[in-house]
Amino acid sequence: MASTSWASSWVHPAGSVIIITGAGSGIGLATAVLAAKQGYKVAAWDISSEGLKKTIEMAGEFASSIHPFTCDIADEAAVNTAMAETAKVGTPMMLVNNAGPVAIGGKGGFMDMTAAAFAMVHYPTTAFLETKPPKGASIVNISSVVGPIFGGGGPWYSAAKAGIFGFTKNLAASLKGSVRVNTVAPGGPIRTPRNSKFIDDGGFNSILERNPTGRPGQPEELANGIMFLLSPAASYINGHMLPKVSSTWPSPVPNVLTKGFTREPFSPYYHTSSPSGSFAITHPSSPFIAFHPSFSLITGPNPKLDIIASSEPALGGDGQPFAHEAGVWVEETQEVWFTSNFVTDDAGEKGVKVSKIRVDALERGRQIGRSWDDVVLSSEAEIVNANGGTMFGKEVLLCVQGRGMEVPSGLHLISPVAPYSSRCILNNFHGRQFNSLNDVVVLPPPCSSRFTSHPQTRRSDLHYDPHTTIWFTDPAYGFAHGIKSSPNLPNQVYCFNPTTGDVRVVADGFGMPNGIAFDHEGRTCYITDTSAINGDGKGTWTVDSSKPSTIYAFDVVRPPHGADLTACGPTLRNRRVFAYVDSGVPDGIKTDTNGNVYSGCGDGIQVWNKHGTLIGRIVLPPSSAPSKASQLNEEKYKARGCANFVFTPGGRMLIFAEDRIYRATLGPGVEGLFV
Repeated sequence: MASTSWASSWVHPAGSVIIITGAGSGIGLATAVLAAKQGYKVAAWDISSEGLKKTIEMAGEFASSIHPFTCDIADEAAVNTAMAETAKVGTPMMLVNNAGPVAIGGKGGFMDMTAAAFAMVHYPTTAFLETKPPKGASIVNISSVVGPIFGGGGPWYSAAKAGIFGFTKNLAASLKGSVRVNTVAPGGPIRTPRNSKFIDDGGFNSILERNPTGRPGQPEELANGIMFLLSPAASYINGHMLPKVSSTWPSPVPNVLTKGFTREPFSPYYHTSSPSGSFAITHPSSPFIAFHPSFSLITGPNPKLDIIASSEPALGGDGQPFAHEAGVWVEETQEVWFTSNFVTDDAGEKGVKVSKIRVDALERGRQIGRSWDDVVLSSEAEIVNANGGTMFGKEVLLCVQGRGMEVPSGLHLISPVAPYSSRCILNNFHGRQFNSLNDVVVLPPPCSSRFTSHPQTRRSDLHYDPHTTIWFTDPAYGFAHGIKSSPNLPNQVYCFNPTTGDVRVVADGFGMPNGIAFDHEGRTCYITDTSAINGDGKGTWTVDSSKPSTIYAFDVVRPPHGADLTACGPTLRNRRVFAYVDSGVPDGIKTDTNGNVYSGCGDGIQVWNKHGTLIGRIVLPPSSAPSKASQLNEEKYKARGCANFVFTPGGRMLIFAEDRIYRATLGPGVEGLFV
């Protein structure tokens, strides 16, 4: 009798047939028992007849739903025989490829063990598909966090588990939804018969110390995830990997280090040195470092980081910091606009250039040493020392820092196509000059009455709405760089309505307000404070690690329904610390449609979820990897930081690292906000 506690939308019809390999113990046993309780006929395949007897025993009152088949899953003929016998029970609708070679204590060569691991997925899958499973059929392959997400477990085991996920993706794509195929990747560890002795002997202690639940997972907890992916409730999930691990395993940073360790504020965490001169923390083997398993949902299974532009002399460049700020995706031209740091022209004049690049520049035949183009602006435009930017409708909106008192700081709109006509839309606060505008973002009004309680910020077609507002930061970095006079206003954040002309201060109390962004609902505003680094205006820059290197979050409060929107606008309330950055300062800041927050920092890109939990980093590696801490002051070993970056369609991101532009290829589901 099927349990009555299962809603029909979460299970297939009672009596549907499910095949579970390796059903005689551990995860397979737990899944078989749960499937029987859900009303399915369970074809339990295992090489051990004794194990299958235990499965039937554990099923209790649902034992009659278990149909045992003794079978060597790595033997193609045995699998075909088991499938023929299973067909007598009914046409199978679900398959769980759980069986695999012994990982801990197992013996065998690399080729033999990987071949066996792949065979134990391939043979049952092929036989299952030949039965022509009915509509709604699904396969779940059991992999491991070892391989597709983290390293470890031995070469053959890691390779096999990564390969299983690759097999899953390929099969899911080829079947085009006629049969869904997904992967569950256990870890943490899970207390299966194979793992239990190793767990009890302390073999997993270092992992368990970093496990937030403080214990190993149980096979029954894995079974729940497996049955969900097989169910109708997961009908739109295909080719996906579900990590089942309660930890940031393995943790990149130990909670306790040997006494005497030290690290500079702008260096990455893995440059922490010990008194002996060695590194106290293991260097990452990949630029994509997970601090929480959810980071894999951002990176996808095969993230990539490559260089698409460089001014390095070795590539024929002049070595100048051509890629520093802004990062504006222009849909019309399929280009990204960006601004340089201060560079010196042929006449010896110091200033900032505006440039543009295509994301596919290299694929279109451009060379890394000259894959971008400078934007030649009219001298009359007075776009002097531009910095941050965004899109406003179909025009590029840039923050201009200006020069001295003669060229005021302001907001300028530029056409993204030649001859790049431009106009200034704001350059004063009631007759007083701004300090040096740094970063800017647009906040559209709610898309419609439907979104009054859940306003969206993704509608660029609302940029010209009379109630759209432009928000910008105004730190005194122009003075720090020596291009502006002494600050004329406090370091503040402003809101500007270009329709009414209203400009007002919305936040103060910052040392140096820098980056600004809204979440995808327009409910939260994030502002960075980078006062840990400052300049005296004469070329000397200092780092004061006692000052903020912090991201603050604010609630966005919209005017009440029925209010005169020409007389009031959105405000900020409830200032709070969102995150403190351990490496460098949080400069540019962006969000994605899942609520994650990204910032350019001293080690690359750091990523937090909406709760302020650091979930991962994209670190920018040095030109050469140092072998000892004493090498860190040498130029080629210094880690690269990032001032700003930009999302582009298709799960890609361009990262500006002064003399380089990196292109990060992330998961296809990652969608950044372009406002």
